[in-house]
Amino acid sequence: MTTWYGNQDMIEIPGRLSEAEFIERLARFTALVRLGIEPVPAHLPTSSRMRELLVHGMGVILADRRHLRRLTAYDLVMVRNTTGLVSVDAGVPNKLMEWALRRSALEYTRIRLSGM
Repeated sequence: MTTWYGNQDMIEIPGRLSEAEFIERLARFTALVRLGIEPVPAHLPTSSRMRELLVHGMGVILADRRHLRRLTAYDLVMVRNTTGLVSVDAGVPNKLMEWALRRSALEYTRIRLSGM
């Protein structure tokens, strides 16, 4: 099942979304979260430290990835903080920019492509 965040004309977050609680960061791309009563590892799709967001007890949103047959069954995609939800997926800024450019949603005078 595909889930959409916000308006259906926005960025797709594939998989069923679940709320969980952040416990700790186990490795560069792995976090331990509490889903229900069980601690489970989740893939963290960023190498950034994010010490101010990834705090024990912080609410997080997981995307179910069990169909991919990999070591972690979930991706940690968002963290809940005092202002709302914050994406921790390093791929989201590129998807958001593509979405905005395709819809002429940005006012710009020049875009320089990397390496050109």
